Amino acid sequence: MNTDQNNFMGGGLIIEPPRPKDWYFGGLSGVTDPIRNKAGFKRYLDTGRPQSWRAHDGSFADVYACVSYALAASVTAKMNYLLDAGAFTQTAVDWLFDNGYVTEDVGGRFRFNMSRRWLAKLSGTVPRVGNSLRTVAETMRTMGPVPETLWPTVDGMTEAEYYSDIKDSILEKGRALGAEFLARFTYSWEWVMPDDTNISQSLLIAPVEACVKMGFRDKEGLWHRAIGDANHAVAKWGADGAIDEIRDSYKSDGSFDRRFAPDFDLESTMLHDVNPVHATEKPHMFEFKEGYLYFVNDGTGILPCLYAAKMLRPVTNFEEFGQFLARNKEVAEPIQSRTENVLASQIEGQELRDFKGELVAKVIDGKVTLVGSVSYTGGIAGSDQKKPWYGSSVDDSVSLRLKGFVLMALPLVMMFVHQFYPDITQDAVTAAFEGAFALVGAVMVIIGQARAKK
Repeated sequence: MNTDQNNFMGGGLIIEPPRPKDWYFGGLSGVTDPIRNKAGFKRYLDTGRPQSWRAHDGSFADVYACVSYALAASVTAKMNYLLDAGAFTQTAVDWLFDNGYVTEDVGGRFRFNMSRRWLAKLSGTVPRVGNSLRTVAETMRTMGPVPETLWPTVDGMTEAEYYSDIKDSILEKGRALGAEFLARFTYSWEWVMPDDTNISQSLLIAPVEACVKMGFRDKEGLWHRAIGDANHAVAKWGADGAIDEIRDSYKSDGSFDRRFAPDFDLESTMLHDVNPVHATEKPHMFEFKEGYLYFVNDGTGILPCLYAAKMLRPVTNFEEFGQFLARNKEVAEPIQSRTENVLASQIEGQELRDFKGELVAKVIDGKVTLVGSVSYTGGIAGSDQKKPWYGSSVDDSVSLRLKGFVLMALPLVMMFVHQFYPDITQDAVTAAFEGAFALVGAVMVIIGQARAKK
């Protein structure tokens, strides 16, 4: 068997089903704020890396590391796209260059090059057996990648040489590099339900890893699935109608690219996403557009937070949110449909205003500082103000007045008690407290009445 084969040995996939706590694309997702590429990833794929070759001792070597190769193909394409799009800071790009992760090709493009051999070894891939998608992905998530130059695949090496023990000095350096990579860039993985909708949406983020069972190639050059369980992992980077465009780690007619027939169903697909840290850290999200009034979403849950009549308050349900949009149609709907999430540091110096146009907060030193009488109980950065016990929004005016009336009624209740229970005496201290309650209640009623008129 040679490297230019139409069918192949092994593959190297161990099927491991998803677990209850796993992330799922399109559902309970762990991929946050992904950078999407609508133009596709074809031009960002690497030149292809074989997982099998003729060794220098004459034997045929197949390292059974298709899972590591497919993951690397996906991550490499996404990193190349981000480099080409200028998504990284110059400091981040310099670090990648200085540590051998990135080189510049003949065309002047930056090319990311991670070690498949390192990932296969550290994830515990077993020769003639393989590994599972989860195990390799978790190794990438917890240990990060290293550059190809640190632990390269050498032409003609045997399977034993490929999986040889890593020297302590190289292992220490690689662990340090991987940890720093994960501090500068984020990596996350999640399952993708293998239907056309989910896969097409995930392909906007990165090529997806898929489990397959290779069968035969027809006269049109399209591959069909064989009978039996999947035993191989590939990276799907695109589609031509119903035909899947695949990057493989085995060559066919001199190419690592394959085209799957429409009846070739993919199995156990997984998304691997990388981003600059600043694009995926958990921010306090501020939604704004120039020329509109501002409101803020603290990003801590599925329900939004709104500025309303100088008071910031969380929305407790979607019905209430819909009513708010209806009441503020001219302002709220354009904001909802034409906003973007940004970090506080990206709107330094901005003023946040309520729907009446009044100033409620400023962004100072990357934090939101609330001003005026605004109170809020959520997680706005820079705010340690607590919600007053009597309420914090204009809609609390009714509650405020009711509480005031209750306090004002307290002396009347006590008069009733003394009338029918003369044994209960009313000394000066008790009378003073009752009078104070009545006074506080009157003030609350006045404030509530004033808020209701706003």
